[in-house]
Amino acid sequence: MRAFEPSVGIGRLIREMGPPRCLVTDPRYKETRWTAVELSEVSAKMFAAMRPDVELFSMSLERWMSEHAARYQGTLGLVVANPPYGQRGEFALQDKHPDYQDRASYAYFMRRCLDLLVPRGLGVFVVPAGFLSGSQNRKLRERVLLRHHLEVAFRLPSEGATGKDLFPGAHNVVDVLVWRARGGELREVDPRDAFILEGDYFKENAEHILGAEVQEDGDKSSPKKRRRYAVVGDFTGFPRSPRGRSA
Repeated sequence: MRAFEPSVGIGRLIREMGPPRCLVTDPRYKETRWTAVELSEVSAKMFAAMRPDVELFSMSLERWMSEHAARYQGTLGLVVANPPYGQRGEFALQDKHPDYQDRASYAYFMRRCLDLLVPRGLGVFVVPAGFLSGSQNRKLRERVLLRHHLEVAFRLPSEGATGKDLFPGAHNVVDVLVWRARGGELREVDPRDAFILEGDYFKENAEHILGAEVQEDGDKSSPKKRRRYAVVGDFTGFPRSPRGRSA
């Protein structure tokens, strides 16, 4: 199986998938061949020293897609990523494909990489909570749902209940999404996915929020006085058998 990590950093996600060449206790990993991309030259050098077995490209994902996407199209069985969350900025000019002109980095990473999967291939992404909830990203959800099925999603704690944060200092509410490639594109969103399209996934699957939701008053000195949304809890792992309605 070919696997891909488009923002590998120093390789934390790949390291969690097992030793360099195989997981001797799990035969599913024996034939996994990784390809990775990393923008930072320093991080790329560190990762290359630890994992020389991985095919590594030190460049922006946009440049990699422009130069290599055609060769990898329909060959990847797995994509895992914790993509950047800011704006793409000048990097957007490096990939001129008209179908992938998203401004948000996470949206570009997720859509562009998912579309490289083989039919029924899996894509696992850590993205901001705003993607799956509310109305703001409805059009983006639609574009992804037409080509990919949402197997399951979990909302992670942004603050630790006992003082230990999952992402120290970040305080971002993020979701882990598991997608499965359809192997084509629907003409319209599957009616069974309507609740996802409308931003109601966690209303239908409240048990997939791995903590207690909290609405806190924001900075009172700010004229907008926005309320801050947080999920408080201690992450101990994902439920082994998710219950309730899943996508």
